[in-house]
Formats: sequence, C-alpha cells, structure tokens
Amino acid sequence: MVTHCICAKTSFATVLAEARRSGWTSVDEIETATGCGVRCRLCRPYLDSALTTGQTQFSPRSPLASDRFLSGEVAAR
Repeated sequence: MVTHCICAKTSFATVLAEARRSGWTSVDEIETATGCGVRCRLCRPYLDSALTTGQTQFSPRSPLASDRFLSGEVAAR
C-alpha cells in the first residue's frame, strides 16, 4: 500500500488532516505548504485522490497513470 510521500516523509493521513484544517483544496496548495508532491511528483495522483475521496491508503498506480498526471493531462484540483 502507498501511504505517504516518500520525499517529504509525510503520511497522506497527516497531509489530509492538515488540508482539512487549513482549507486546502488543491494539490498545488498541499505542495506549497508541505513540500509533498514537489520533488519526484509521483505522489501527486495520490494527493489528488486523498483530497477527492478522503482515502489515505492506495494500491500502487501504474506509471502510465502517474505520467498522465505529471504531464498535465489530468488537471490538479
């Protein structure tokens, strides 16, 4: 299971709780405030899902899905 941003060493549960407290509604806001999603960017799709669904544990996604998100094909919320 994927449960955290490896680069920022922060769990998605922690990020989601802070996002709700702070009123963050986009991955860009999370990146700015926490550093999650900034370095390797592979957790961006998971952060987006956490914001949308409240889920904080994920099955690994295919690299293709991450590539689509990183390229901008899937817009940040």
